[in-house]
Amino acid sequence: MTTPNADERHGRFRIKNALMVAISLVILIATSETTKGGEPARSGAIFQPVNVSQAVIKRF
Repeated sequence: MTTPNADERHGRFRIKNALMVAISLVILIATSETTKGGEPARSGAIFQPVNVSQAVIKRF
């Protein structure tokens, strides 16, 4: 039952899963930063996850 199409889908799902993990990590970092410092931390929390996501995208 293994076809090239199934392998292709599996590869796409792996990439999607990796992106979902990266996005969830970004959300976790953003929420932890906002809860620690409140309002001032939010401006910093917006930029830090962007750097994380860019680093993750560069790896692919």
